[in-house]
Amino acid sequence: MAFDVCELKWLSYLFRDLQLPHIEIDCHLVRDHYKQGFVKPKHVSTKEQLADIFTKGLPTTMFFLLLSKMNFLPAASS
Repeated sequence: MAFDVCELKWLSYLFRDLQLPHIEIDCHLVRDHYKQGFVKPKHVSTKEQLADIFTKGLPTTMFFLLLSKMNFLPAASS
């Protein structure tokens, strides 16, 4: 995955240097990677959206569930 991220960053810098429109790059890049099988979108139910932890007030149990899915651990109390 880290290699793919590096490749995508390299391509975005290359395309920016060529002065191509940003949105066009993103759409074509994602579409091409999907067609080649590099990107496989998966459905995520509304109850498991990780972004909710940053955008919504959540019940404590849901907050810690999402936190654990992101591999964060609560800070140790002293």
